[in-house]
Amino acid sequence: MREDTWVLILFWLIIPLVLYLLVPSRKVKHAHILFWFAQFIMWDMDIIDVQFNLIQFPYRIFEYASKTSFTLHYLVFPSICVIFTLYRPERRSWVVRAGYDLLWTAGITAFLFALDAFTQLMHLVQRSVLFRLFVVYLLLGLTRLFYVWYRKGFRSAEDGTESAA
Repeated sequence: MREDTWVLILFWLIIPLVLYLLVPSRKVKHAHILFWFAQFIMWDMDIIDVQFNLIQFPYRIFEYASKTSFTLHYLVFPSICVIFTLYRPERRSWVVRAGYDLLWTAGITAFLFALDAFTQLMHLVQRSVLFRLFVVYLLLGLTRLFYVWYRKGFRSAEDGTESAA
């Protein structure tokens, strides 16, 4: 079996366990909403990247169905967005929040470049570090903005000041 297959198997075994361990039981509903929204924007961004030949996925699960990576954009990156958003220090100073955002953005970008360098799971055609940092920061930011919007509406519905629909 190829080593890339083992990497995919490890992703499918480890990521659900990490989510189970790190998502508090009172935040499971929030984690689900975040996960689904992150899947939506990651999948859309991935389709755009593939169509404009900014990224390629030489080894993928559904080789004939799509040119995108099902595992990376259906499981791995949405899970990262969930953990990032749930643990973001919202009540801390802007310096701490900016450092948190920068650290996660740099870590995810390094992860992308490591996948490119050591596996056939992805090939970054557009190898600009600044471009990837921007894209990752944008995706994390969109997920966080959605979560803030969702929680605001959720709190209003709980208070009875707004309909739950």
